[in-house]
Amino acid sequence: MSPPPALPLEVCELIIDAVDELDSESTFLAKFGYGRVPDRVCALRACALTCRAWLPRARMHLQTCRPEYETFLSTPGHLVSLVDFLRKAPQDAKVDLTGGSLIIAPSFRDDQTWVSRMPYKLGPLLRRRSFGGHTFQRLRLYQVDLSVVGTYPFKFYKSLPLIHTRQLIIESVQYSHLSQLARMVSILNPPAALCDGWFPEEKRVRVERNPNHPVSFRGNRIEELSVPVVWADLAHCDSWRFQTPRLSSFTVYTRWPNSGFTLDDGDNTFRSISKLFSLLPATSVEIQDVCEIRYRSAALELSGSKPNKLEIVMKADAYRRLGLPFVAEIIAQVMPLTIWYLLIKIKPDAQPSPDDVTAADHWSVIDDVLVRIVASEVKEHKPRPYRCWTSISLDRAYIAVALGGVDEHTALPAPASPGDAQIILDEIWKT
Repeated sequence: MSPPPALPLEVCELIIDAVDELDSESTFLAKFGYGRVPDRVCALRACALTCRAWLPRARMHLQTCRPEYETFLSTPGHLVSLVDFLRKAPQDAKVDLTGGSLIIAPSFRDDQTWVSRMPYKLGPLLRRRSFGGHTFQRLRLYQVDLSVVGTYPFKFYKSLPLIHTRQLIIESVQYSHLSQLARMVSILNPPAALCDGWFPEEKRVRVERNPNHPVSFRGNRIEELSVPVVWADLAHCDSWRFQTPRLSSFTVYTRWPNSGFTLDDGDNTFRSISKLFSLLPATSVEIQDVCEIRYRSAALELSGSKPNKLEIVMKADAYRRLGLPFVAEIIAQVMPLTIWYLLIKIKPDAQPSPDDVTAADHWSVIDDVLVRIVASEVKEHKPRPYRCWTSISLDRAYIAVALGGVDEHTALPAPASPGDAQIILDEIWKT
């Protein structure tokens, strides 16, 4: 090692502290094409090797360096090691997880009771070193069984307020009742709570409308929310409660009970979904491998605008199996809503469509259900005929349907992409 530079020790420590705060890439060097500079860890190692006087300060920052990407906990031993490290770190050191994610990924078949201890073990240690009020940027829960973790409410739910995160990501969660997931999301109250994947054991999910376990989402910071729900439980969505003033996007992921299931079996789940649509500004229901139903405002750029656009996006395979009568049944069940725009989109695939979408009577089943709704919901309004407008390219067709009374030379807006059917409605379903 070299002899210490002719600088006061306090100045040397300030230099090392400044190195610890450097970004991983210098914008100045990148601008002139010099490439990436060493990251924070490499820079601190260089400081530690400069001279003996710099070694203690550089070593302290190396021992308490913030993780840049992810901290992965999958066993009780991982949790114990992280807690032990944080307890030994200097009290004034900036040890937090704001630079990445904390991933809790226990084995689904192993004992998960240790996950219930995570909030009150880590929360106090991270909170006093937090940055911007958040102990870390992202909390990811993978295959966590809330029916097991939640059996220790004092350890888990009572200590969850100690955890502050900007984003909660839940993958392949397992619960016995949706209220368990709603309770966890409400306590954490992150700006974004996103779910992905499906239940490891769907049969363990209880389907019931239980007054002792109401499904209530609460949080004044929640802006984006998505939840997995079994199809039978989706029929109870009209009893869900939302106390989320900032919620701007809500998505429900679900599956049909079996591959041969259709709405012809007397299922009225979409009637309950229509009540859910009326509660929130932008709602989506995604049925895996079938379709996605979205109800939102056509003017997304206008903050606070009420939803008025219904979109039904079908997979090509599902369209071949179910056809437009399925779409018509969805429309019939979700009405009446405030609908000004209706967009029906069939996602194309490699196989050609057996139907001639350019035929004048192809969309007649949609026209019929709309006319019936107008006649039943708006008594004073006389149904007007619909006029079909087509623009055919080599192998695709744009279909737009507008209310009658439009001059044949009127230019109708083109759909968003090939294969769409865009139906522009009057303000006749305004409730």
